[in-house]
Amino acid sequence: MKKGENIILNPKDVRGNEVSNMKKLIRASKREYRKILNSIISYIEQSKLKAFAEVNRVLLQVYWNIGKRLSENASYGKAVVEKLSQDLRLKYPDARGYSERNLWNMKRFYEIWQKLQTVSAESLLFERYVLVDKPKAVTVLNSRK
Repeated sequence: MKKGENIILNPKDVRGNEVSNMKKLIRASKREYRKILNSIISYIEQSKLKAFAEVNRVLLQVYWNIGKRLSENASYGKAVVEKLSQDLRLKYPDARGYSERNLWNMKRFYEIWQKLQTVSAESLLFERYVLVDKPKAVTVLNSRK
């Protein structure tokens, strides 16, 4: 007999074993497939969360910088904010977030964050400052560990 050849004693036994082996292979491959699918889904979900976090980080930087610019030029007042809002919405018609109210919120965000950084830098090592955003109000809480 040559190497790699199988001896078939009873064709019915071979067929029964083939069917049984095929069922085991299908069950095993379904489990393996589910593992592969779940690992890919997990990777996609983790990647989406990282992307969302990065987008949020960049948006916070944009809003902070807009707020800084508005704060530095606060003497211009309401008329400038109204005009900026109109022009930004014309320039970016598909973008949301450039209403007058949001521009004022960006200015407040910058100013409060500046105060928070100043207080935090001057505070004791064990103090923590938490920024809590509530509708129409921003509250800075001071708590000790």
